[in-house]
Amino acid sequence: MDAEGNNQGHVGAGKFNTTTGHAKQRTFDTLLQAMTTINPKTGKPYELQIEGATNNLMVLKEEMANVMQDKTFLEAGRKMDYAPGQKLFSPAMLPGYVPVMHPNFKDWFYQGNITAANEDLAVMKNSGGVITPDVLKDTYAKHGVVVTPEGDVIQRLPMYAPKPIADMLNKVLGISKLKGIPIIDQITKFNAAVKSTILLTSLYHHQAFMREYMFSRGTGWNPLNVRSAYKEGLQSIQAMTPEIERLVRNGMTLGDNLEYKESLFDADSTLIDKTLDKFHFPQKWKDWLKTLKRDQEQFLFEKFGAGLKAKLGIMEYKRAIQEHPELPPDEVAGMVGRLMNDKFGGLNLQRMHRNPTMQHFFRLLALAPDWTESNIRLMFGALGRGTQAETDLYRHMWTGVIAKGLSGVIASNLILSMFDDKDAKERLQEAWKEGKLRWLDTDITPIYRAFGGSDMDVRKHFQLLGHYRDPIKAALTPTTFIQHKGSALFKMVFEALEGMDWKGQPFTTASELTGMDDKGVYMRTANGHKAGEPKGGELAGEFTKRGTPSGAITYEQIPSFAGEQIRGAIPIPLQELWAMSNGEREIFDGILKGAGVMESSTYPTAEKLERRYTEDYLQAMDDRDYVTMANIKAKVADYNRRHSAADEDEINLDKAIAKRQREEAAKQQYQQSTKYGG
Repeated sequence: MDAEGNNQGHVGAGKFNTTTGHAKQRTFDTLLQAMTTINPKTGKPYELQIEGATNNLMVLKEEMANVMQDKTFLEAGRKMDYAPGQKLFSPAMLPGYVPVMHPNFKDWFYQGNITAANEDLAVMKNSGGVITPDVLKDTYAKHGVVVTPEGDVIQRLPMYAPKPIADMLNKVLGISKLKGIPIIDQITKFNAAVKSTILLTSLYHHQAFMREYMFSRGTGWNPLNVRSAYKEGLQSIQAMTPEIERLVRNGMTLGDNLEYKESLFDADSTLIDKTLDKFHFPQKWKDWLKTLKRDQEQFLFEKFGAGLKAKLGIMEYKRAIQEHPELPPDEVAGMVGRLMNDKFGGLNLQRMHRNPTMQHFFRLLALAPDWTESNIRLMFGALGRGTQAETDLYRHMWTGVIAKGLSGVIASNLILSMFDDKDAKERLQEAWKEGKLRWLDTDITPIYRAFGGSDMDVRKHFQLLGHYRDPIKAALTPTTFIQHKGSALFKMVFEALEGMDWKGQPFTTASELTGMDDKGVYMRTANGHKAGEPKGGELAGEFTKRGTPSGAITYEQIPSFAGEQIRGAIPIPLQELWAMSNGEREIFDGILKGAGVMESSTYPTAEKLERRYTEDYLQAMDDRDYVTMANIKAKVADYNRRHSAADEDEINLDKAIAKRQREEAAKQQYQQSTKYGG
């Protein structure tokens, strides 16, 4: 980092560079001098932007490679013919040409020699007045003019290109027009900081990468294969095998982490750092947390995800070459590269000609814009977005997901049904009637019960298919889908307007939060409660409660809403520990969710169960299935016995059946009367 606090020599510092920041003159002579000098922007000593010799060497190599590619691109455009007598890139504004606006899209051109015989070049003006050979010799002027010791004048001039090409380059190489607006910069930094903080130590992305690999063709079922697969992929990257070289050259990204770009926010701006500073946390613990965060992200994106992506990319490329021998290898590599980017994230936005302002706007709204867009593109790829060959490639991928994913769901449910009080058919029927795509999940209730789960009405589900359920969720419940995919600020506004958290639960009032709510007394002595004891106070310390939200938050709900937002901005394991400590989360749920496992719970109400049992009982009556009728009666009796002891709602099955029968009779009578004109 330079003396002005600006990024220097960082990979993410620019989209197009023909020089490297590492070539700049040192601002500080030694590392010790930098670490003992106060940065006026932060009020703290300067720190290494990239720590570790190995990491710094990797960044240097990557930056040098990018600079070499950018220079090659510029030189090739200067030599390439666009029209007779016209090059693709020109320092002159030819007819139909417009400027390429990127500040680095310039090149050096010989302008002549300063001699006594060439007086027009001997007098050149800039903001400093007259420029003479003595002033400019061996110097770099503000206007990009250099005079060599021999008197040769070289000037760095902007480049022009035909309007369609220049417009494309300006879109790809430009910066967001929202950047530099103070409030937008703060929101961008806030969203990035919260995302980086809450996903600290979470295993969500690890599972997603494993799912992407295992649910593909030819990768097998054994989870242990994943470890050897990512290592083989890393070896291919390090060796730069012909397949990897061709895939990368045609657009596949490796280790490109669009969700955690360090350049989006300074290292000291994370919520963890700011919070720990306020509590005067020891520096060694802060350093440990920062190291943990950096090591986790480097392993996740630069090793684990990159290795699996490379391994699967090579497999798909070899298979596609065999399936489409009529296509050029580069075209096949481009198709596979796009598929891999859509599966593992790391979209190549420049090759997609993405408008940086639109991408910035998307980043303000979405928590994980790259991952969310990747999932959407994965879905539309199978609907015919590209060529027929590319469409087939995406459809084969989805065939593998459906075949292997659904097989896994069916097999795991069949195995667990052997340890449940419900058979496989009953489990599937309940999951279907519950909705929320529970039928696509694995019912792990027997595991919950084996670990001490005592609530006999609750069902636990594991989302084996994970994010592959997103296309269906987006179609069936678009509002909920948008809420779950929203950025930190978007979710905050959304939850305030809807009056509910991400689980769909309303916020508690101030009296409920403090335990001072008055809800009457218990009428019976049972289940740990005595007759006459107050019902209030049971939600003390809890920010949400079960129930149906009634709209935007009220003034009484503001404390709980604020507390939930604060809790939602800390690492997920700490969120779950907090929820477990005050009774909002069962230990079983807290441990799984804290690790990033996609687990959910179903808490059926008496009203919902009554409706379900009534439908099942009437169907059993029509089928004369007396065994099923007896089983339903037994389940209702068991439910009422447990819930009457706690003075909670019960199921009145006989009354519900009689009501439904009357409704059906009235409906049939009406249909008969209209049929015969009555």
